[in-house]
Amino acid sequence: MSIKGVADNVETEETKLRVNVKSQSNSAWIGITIIVLVVTGLFFVYKKYGRR
Repeated sequence: MSIKGVADNVETEETKLRVNVKSQSNSAWIGITIIVLVVTGLFFVYKKYGRR
């Protein structure tokens, strides 16, 4: 993508903008899976032992 500003009495330099798009990593899914496993484990421990 090239950006160039134009006015009546002033000329600017042309600027080039480069954008890289990378694929999403799996770290978000791993984090969500760990959170779900911990919450599920806490639920079963609470159900087995109850409140004391």
